[in-house]
Amino acid sequence: MKKALGILMLVLTIAMVFTGWSGAASTPAKIDIKVGTGGDIIPFAYVDKSGTLVGYEIEMVQLMGKEMPQYNITFQIADFPSLFAGLDSNRYQVLASNIFKRPEREAKYLFASNYHYKNTTVIVVKEGRTDIKTLDDLAGKKAGVGANITFNTMQMEKYNKEHTQKPIILVYVDTDPVNLMRGVETGAYDAYVTELSYFSNFKQATGAKLQAIPMINETFKQNTSWLLFRQDQQKMRDDFDKAFLKIQADGTLNTLSKKYFGSDYKKD
Repeated sequence: MKKALGILMLVLTIAMVFTGWSGAASTPAKIDIKVGTGGDIIPFAYVDKSGTLVGYEIEMVQLMGKEMPQYNITFQIADFPSLFAGLDSNRYQVLASNIFKRPEREAKYLFASNYHYKNTTVIVVKEGRTDIKTLDDLAGKKAGVGANITFNTMQMEKYNKEHTQKPIILVYVDTDPVNLMRGVETGAYDAYVTELSYFSNFKQATGAKLQAIPMINETFKQNTSWLLFRQDQQKMRDDFDKAFLKIQADGTLNTLSKKYFGSDYKKD
């Protein structure tokens, strides 16, 4: 009887070893999340001189990740237009690329419950220039426009359709905001319509002889940036929302905004 009991215990022990059961609760495997980003949007998400992906949104998501131990978060860089196709195909589970709300996006995707950035649209002109203060003042003048169609570009194109007799001369260039602002400084363009944070960063880094005129035209609303999810990712979105509120409440987000923008660009 004792011999039979001993054999039974040996068999059970071997079975436990092979099945990995130790009597303790196993740790759930982390869920992998790939965050898609443009990777060239200074200061939101960009590659620095050392080849490291950095930026306001990158560090923000990393800090949020510390509040969500159930997720393993990594980043993937892609061209901005392909980010949405990547989200659709589940190549990415989240997008963080200075994404604004648009009606067509709200109909298709799930936005975070809170924006993480709010900014004012400005007209960048040479220092001392006083003849450009509003969108109407740009009529008949050259405004630099990047290759990627932005909300600001669409508003100026809309303006031109409504003012065909004297439209804004839009100069489309396949370049980034930095070079477009340099173009204003060199005289290639009369102005460049952008966000105050872009201008402030550029001005601080280069000392460019430029000034920013706040856009008072009512068609230019304050831009807000959001994390983006698929419609079927409600639970993931809610987890990100909770993590965001934590880093906002403890002042971490404020510190991060001042690091990259020189001011609190989340403040209402």
